[in-house]
Order: sequence, then C-alpha cells, then structure tokens
Amino acid sequence: MQLAPLSWYLENARELPWRKTREPYPIWVSEVMLQQTRVETVIDYYRRFLDSFPSVTSLASAKIDRVLKVWEGLGYYRRAHNLHKAAGILMLRGGQFPRSAAEWSELPGIGKYTAAAIASRTMGEAVAVLDGNVKRVIARFDGVEIPINTAAAEKALWARAEELLDRESPGDHNQAMMELGATVCTPRNPDCSRCPLAKGCIALKTERINFIPAKSPRKPLPLRRSIALFIRRTSDDSLLIVRRPDNGFLAGLWEFPQVDVKNNESEAEALERLLLELLGTRQIKAEIACSAHHTYTHFHLEVSGYRANQSPLLEKYLKLRFKIRSSDTAKKPEASLGNLPLDWYSPAKENPHALHGAHQKLLVSLQKHEIL
Repeated sequence: MQLAPLSWYLENARELPWRKTREPYPIWVSEVMLQQTRVETVIDYYRRFLDSFPSVTSLASAKIDRVLKVWEGLGYYRRAHNLHKAAGILMLRGGQFPRSAAEWSELPGIGKYTAAAIASRTMGEAVAVLDGNVKRVIARFDGVEIPINTAAAEKALWARAEELLDRESPGDHNQAMMELGATVCTPRNPDCSRCPLAKGCIALKTERINFIPAKSPRKPLPLRRSIALFIRRTSDDSLLIVRRPDNGFLAGLWEFPQVDVKNNESEAEALERLLLELLGTRQIKAEIACSAHHTYTHFHLEVSGYRANQSPLLEKYLKLRFKIRSSDTAKKPEASLGNLPLDWYSPAKENPHALHGAHQKLLVSLQKHEIL
C-alpha cells in the first residue's frame, strides 16, 4: 500500500498553491485554513491571506481586526485568532519555526493532525496524518466495520496510518493519502476504477464500499433564535454595528446590535429588550426586514433582522445615548455600547470590519430585496 498511492499521487495530484513550496509559513497557513474547510473554498482565501501577510513577521505585527477582515467569510474564526497568536509567540522566539511535530503542537490551534501535516512536509519528519479523507481510505482498505467516529476507532486508525507510512517520503505519502480520499475514495460514489489500492481493498471485494466507513449517529444540533436591529445613517445608508468582546464566541467580530430570543419569549418581547438595552427606550418602532439561517459547530441559528423606522424619537435617543444622529457624516460614533466599540458599516463601500457569518447573510438578504 505504501508505493501505490505515492506513485499514483505523483501522476495525478491536483496543482494546489501550497504544494509548490516546502516553506513552513505558507504550509502552516494552508493547513490551518484546511481544517474543516474544503480545498476549493480555501484557495482564494489562502492567496489573499499571503498577499496581506506574506511572512510570520507581518502577521504578528498586524492588528487582529485586520486579520479577521482578511479571513472574513472563511468561518471558524478561532483559527485566525490562533494563527495571529501563534505568530506572536514565534516572534518572541526570534522568528524561528518549530522543527518537529511535537514542537508545532505546542502552538495555539495546532493539534496532532495539523502538526504532522506541517512537519512531514517541511522537515520530512516520519509522522502520519489522519484526517477524514485518510480515515475513509484506511477504513475501506482494511474493511473496518466499527464506527470511525469513536475513540477506539480513532486510536486504531492512527496506529494503522503510522504503520502504512512511507518513511522515505512521509510528506508526499501523507498528501497522497489525503488526495486519494478527496478525489477518488470519496464519501459517495467513489471511483474505484481509478483507485491504486483497489486490488487490496476489502470493502470493494466484499461489496461494502457504500457502507464503510460507518459512523455513530450524532445528536441533532439545537436551534437558537436571535434578533438583530438595523439603524441606518441616512447620509450614506450605512448601518450601525458593534464589536463583539475580545473573548468567547465569535470574539472580535462585528455585528448589528442583537440579542438572543429567550425560551418562552416572543420576538416582539426580545425586540423591546434589545431597544431598551441599546437605546434606553422601548418606544422606537421597528419592522421585520429579513431573516437568515446559519449553522455553527454546536447549534443552528435563526436570526431575524428588524429595521428601525427613521423618526425624531430615534434621533433623540441616538444623540442621548451615543452622541450621534442618523444624518451624521462623522467617521464613527464617539460613544460605545458598554465597553464595546460602535461604528458605521457601509454595504456599498470597502469596510475594515469583519461581520460574522449570520450577519453577512442578513446583509445579503437586505441587499437582495433592496431594503436599504
């Protein structure tokens, strides 16, 4: 099994930008981006990220808001935070990159798989990788029947991956295994006629290719609801946004003012609570404008967007609360919401702030229906 996928890979590998180098920085960036994200999605973000931050020095010296903006749309923003934090750590060490998988795994956001992927390619360290693609290839080749998303299967598959590793060319071997799973041994409709491992594949021989690998059923994700409020600046149709706290969920990203809808609470009641928290009054009128659905790792989110009606009363409370008016042309509000900064977001212009995914979808819906 060692030689077949490697020779196949050398003839059939896709041309991907991060495969043109052995330098640790771009490979590290690519491997972090590829966590939970498809290759096709990553390519443009990878190029844009390296254009913006061509070295670990430039990444470490950048402000996190700039990093998040360049990352905007790729999702799983904790990865961007960890890249930025790790770059700072490396600069404190004189800009020297780790020289082994064990050292890479000490940095934020780098687990066993990512550390092995980087070290095997940049240093030629003989360590195997095990991602979803490699799990599927090994499970089918060996005819593994137990669900692969169990701790026992994970341990056994890691051991098998190490056993099968081509120790003369570990980096290319790991790429070959992942490429095979991504392009041939796919979850559905695998192209077994193109597979270099077909002759020895137990799942194929026993006609179980569509049943292996098995997975234990996951619990359904819970549904959460929230509402967001659009306050428009009439001079240029910009919308008021607020920065999320530096720690916790979606840290440092921007959003339209929002609150979660509590259990047994109506949207109307949640809207009144949001108006009270934001403006200090429940008297502002707002109408439903759009809605969006977004899935995070641990829950689904349904968010409804309400548009505050322009009125003298809204002007009064904006001035009292934030020292702004909806007709202002000032660059940004002078006040904040608690300790959280406020700013204006112009959908028609390039913006320095990164909106998180759910609110990006709200904005698209607003523009699609020409509500602004």
